[in-house]
Amino acid sequence: MGLSGHRGRGRFAKSDLEGCAEYGMLPEVRQRLLSRPTNSWAGAIDFDLQVKRLGFGGEWYVGSNINAFGGSLGQFAKSAGGFIESRLKASDRLEFNTGIGIDRLIDRRAFPALLIGNSSVFANATYQFMPELELPLEYRWLSTQ
Repeated sequence: MGLSGHRGRGRFAKSDLEGCAEYGMLPEVRQRLLSRPTNSWAGAIDFDLQVKRLGFGGEWYVGSNINAFGGSLGQFAKSAGGFIESRLKASDRLEFNTGIGIDRLIDRRAFPALLIGNSSVFANATYQFMPELELPLEYRWLSTQ
């Protein structure tokens, strides 16, 4: 079990916000982001459990302006989400994993964006030929609303 957090402050350059209007960013929001420093924060809780050949893991987070970490759908907004996965070690060389993940904007009044969330499902298998050489195969389905 673990806890983590982030707190930061930064300024955006005009080039950081190019094309934002076509994704629903209001001109006044763009001007506000350019005119003063913007806070960024996040908190997360995660877990990892391995019992012999079976394992589980996951994380839940909430934050604001965490696009640099892959959250907030790459937008300057508040979001929450996480993932859960299961693992099966079929042999010393073969492992299977599957899981789901979500990322949702939670403050759409402050940032009325066209995009509101991501959902994903994945499954993979990894075969280890030797410690230095593995062959992973993965399928990932991603949906953006």
